[in-house]
Amino acid sequence: MVLATEMGIRDNQTNKSLTAFVNDLQSLGRYTFTRTDAAALMVITALALEAALRRLKKRGRIANPRRGFYVVVPLEYREAGCPPASWFIHNLMGFLGQSYYVGLLSAAASHGAGHQQPMVFQVITDRATRTASAGRVRIDFHVSLKIEKVPVVEVQTEMGTMRISTPEATAFDLVRYPAASGYIGNVATVLSELSEKLDPAV
Repeated sequence: MVLATEMGIRDNQTNKSLTAFVNDLQSLGRYTFTRTDAAALMVITALALEAALRRLKKRGRIANPRRGFYVVVPLEYREAGCPPASWFIHNLMGFLGQSYYVGLLSAAASHGAGHQQPMVFQVITDRATRTASAGRVRIDFHVSLKIEKVPVVEVQTEMGTMRISTPEATAFDLVRYPAASGYIGNVATVLSELSEKLDPAV
């Protein structure tokens, strides 16, 4: 996670309003922050900070996919209630302290396979993790005990980077997690679309 004091928002700007803090983040191209980040720059009580966070969330200015972790919502995503998960998944997993990669149908879609975007954003991680939701965005987590051995690529996203399973690893996971992949019929369809990206030597 990038701390607030590393975001170009310096100590001489402490005690600013939460709205100003969020606006500053967006102007710097930053779209996530933690409760700790906000508390470090505002000399207010914990109760007052919680109230300010609730107000901004109610106004649709921020989303809260996990307790203590917030996403800035730009105007074009106000109706959806949250920008896409790809904007913040890397920072969210850093906040949770968990290894991860984007997998299954979400990875397949990123590799150009899948005739439609999956309804949920699918992530493989190293421990049981409850679903994260914010606005229309839903992130489902699936567990793998061998996550560190799975080949991944780091891809550029709209607001940073994220880790995605390689086409070959994605194909393996689609078969390994059939229920999450839409069962055999859908798996077969996605694999046929993914086949162009597969390296038989891997």
